[in-house]
Amino acid sequence: MFSSFFFSVFFIFLSVYRKWYLGPFFRNHCFFKVLFYAFMASVPSNLISQSFPNSIAEKLNDSNYLHWQQYVQPVLKLHKLQRFFVNPVVLPRYLTEDDCIADRINPEYETWEVQDQTLLVWLQSTLSKSVLSRVLGSNHSYQVWDEIHEYFSLHTKSLRVNSALRCMPSLLMEN
Repeated sequence: MFSSFFFSVFFIFLSVYRKWYLGPFFRNHCFFKVLFYAFMASVPSNLISQSFPNSIAEKLNDSNYLHWQQYVQPVLKLHKLQRFFVNPVVLPRYLTEDDCIADRINPEYETWEVQDQTLLVWLQSTLSKSVLSRVLGSNHSYQVWDEIHEYFSLHTKSLRVNSALRCMPSLLMEN
């Protein structure tokens, strides 16, 4: 577990700073080039697909929901994470009463929980402080997702109603 984390962090670091690593200093140091390419070859190919973007252009606030959604949804689809939001199935923590007494946690639940919490942390990192305060108390990614969409669907509907009401006097005066 630690080694894959180390490799992913190191891979991201090398990817971001590859120009520096292969820059003028290392052009004359063949050993470092070989080390770099050997490391890149040892990184599992699915490691890239398992990582999330570590930053987004703009965090979700009260005025950019559609832009935020336009960015976040493709990321979730790319990583096949819709199952965490669309009719999420939370696996049982214990499979039997004996497991509960002995505190033997369902291995599938543990896997699900790690994925869910990783997604929760990433999702929360895409929220501004004002939106994050609206999802306090959410323990799972689907809860954050539901809170965000519920709030902004109501917010968007109220904006439409207010806009329609502002237009009504001018429409009445025309008739």
